[in-house]
Amino acid sequence: MDEIVLGEDDRHLDFRVSVMRSSAGDSLTAVTVVHCHNLFGRNYIRLIAPFHRLVVRSALERAARAGWPADAAA
Repeated sequence: MDEIVLGEDDRHLDFRVSVMRSSAGDSLTAVTVVHCHNLFGRNYIRLIAPFHRLVVRSALERAARAGWPADAAA
């Protein structure tokens, strides 16, 4: 399984996003983890969470339309 992990730490929250490709190369899994440090961070996440889901889903769908995994596995 291939995986890339990206993230950033801030005084309000820390986040990590992991994108994993299955060993067979036929599926992608995206996972986001957020650790909120204060009320501002919690409110920010509550506000953007629905949009975040849409953006991630859209990005994975674009990858599929672009021919992934056939082109990406080569």
